[in-house]
Amino acid sequence: MKTIVKVLCVAMALLVSFSVSAQKKEKTFAGSIRYSITYEDLDPQYKGQVPTEMITYVKDGKVRMDQISPIYTMGAVTLEDGSAIVLIDIMGQKLATQQTKEDMEKAKAEAKESGDLKDSEPEVKATDETKVIAGYKCTKYEVTTDGETMEVFVTEDIPMPAIYHENSQIKGIKGVPMEYTMSNQGLNMTMTAKEVKKGGVNNSMFMITDDYQKLSAEEFAKMLGGGM
Repeated sequence: MKTIVKVLCVAMALLVSFSVSAQKKEKTFAGSIRYSITYEDLDPQYKGQVPTEMITYVKDGKVRMDQISPIYTMGAVTLEDGSAIVLIDIMGQKLATQQTKEDMEKAKAEAKESGDLKDSEPEVKATDETKVIAGYKCTKYEVTTDGETMEVFVTEDIPMPAIYHENSQIKGIKGVPMEYTMSNQGLNMTMTAKEVKKGGVNNSMFMITDDYQKLSAEEFAKMLGGGM
């Protein structure tokens, strides 16, 4: 159980963004982007538990990011009023919690204090290297934050709502990251877009449906801490 809980905490850190602000509606992309997730030097104890796919859903200024593993699916929804929903389906048990904009700002401050969130301005350098990923031409950028450099392939051909960029884990880039490598709590992973699909996103993707048990943030954290 401890191993599963650690993996879930890593997924939570990847999904839940702490830089949230309300945005006006914009006519932008509506659909989904599916990413594969691969790992470097993955500890054998995590195999079969870590997420292997990430899907970003976008519609009417709302954004949802799901991470999918063999044993769970965890999703984070960012709404236009700055609130957020976290959903988890672990081996058939469905739990959800919703946080206000104020809750998210508090979480952001706590993450900064603990060192889990780096808030320094990145140095972004565009290169001449390009390649096509999932049918979209992408330009390679080098993003340096706190002495660490990340290579990111970005397309500007998928217009996203402003809230998507506000919540991006890769700051300073205009466009949609289509391939990048990042490190989180000792796991080095590469996300690569493999499919971009327009339309087909139901409004229910951005709400807590009746098949989920809604919990307070404290109850949700307790369940992830080993209560399941």
